[in-house]
Amino acid sequence: MFSLNSSVKIHLEPLAVAANILQSSDTLLDTILLTWGNLYRIYSDPALNDAVCAQVLNSLSKCWLQMDQDVFISAVIMNPYVRGKGFACGNPLLSPVGLYNITKCTCECMLRIHLGLEFHSAFFDYSH
Repeated sequence: MFSLNSSVKIHLEPLAVAANILQSSDTLLDTILLTWGNLYRIYSDPALNDAVCAQVLNSLSKCWLQMDQDVFISAVIMNPYVRGKGFACGNPLLSPVGLYNITKCTCECMLRIHLGLEFHSAFFDYSH
């Protein structure tokens, strides 16, 4: 019985913590993506139950595919403590140039203005 309770705690505790974070009235977009990324990291652990992990990862993937991903990525980039550090290095869409393009398009859409070379310089100064 102890191992069952321990297993339930290991599998449910991260979801309970994430639910508390995400249900806050002042949760920011970057916090949402960072929390989801942390859940993805936790449930990708091969030491955990495969069936439970597969269900959680499938649910996270379905939600992610339905969302405006660029807005969430831009929000994380604009977090001065994270910037682009949390993104996979091997994905060309998430390279520094890719992150610039995502952020520029998101800002232009939200602000309804064209961002020129000043934004380019400011973005790369900020990211470095």
